[in-house]
Amino acid sequence: MTGYAKSYKPRKEILVNYPNLSLAGSHGIDFDNTVSQNANEIGNITCKVTKNGTFRNLIAVTGDDLCVDDSFVIRDIFSIIPELRETYFLRYFEEPNVFLLRKKKHCISEYEMILQEENVQKIANRDFSLLGQNSFHLVFGDSAGYIWIV
Repeated sequence: MTGYAKSYKPRKEILVNYPNLSLAGSHGIDFDNTVSQNANEIGNITCKVTKNGTFRNLIAVTGDDLCVDDSFVIRDIFSIIPELRETYFLRYFEEPNVFLLRKKKHCISEYEMILQEENVQKIANRDFSLLGQNSFHLVFGDSAGYIWIV
């Protein structure tokens, strides 16, 4: 049994023995099980932020201002998970909120954004103010986006 499987086993035991136990205390989000069972699309399920959990720690790092009982759809979470980047684009036909970067040759502070979306203006209209607050400068051209570390 691998280390991952060993660490997963206690969680599985709890879920099997206590199927109605909410895991919101550990991850920090909660949703209505009835709604989720009847949903046609998992990404459209609405979740609420709970008082404790990992999600609260994540939003504290990003500087987002979400309060207890604020809601969002799971699709928004999918859009910020790097491992789901390609799958998100194929499923929802839009660029996720995670961008791959390619370092520019002979420049230590400039990167080109690798985009799947052909309409660069569609991406340029998003709110990138958090980058500016953290010493990054973002510029969009006709076919690409570029980031500089200031």
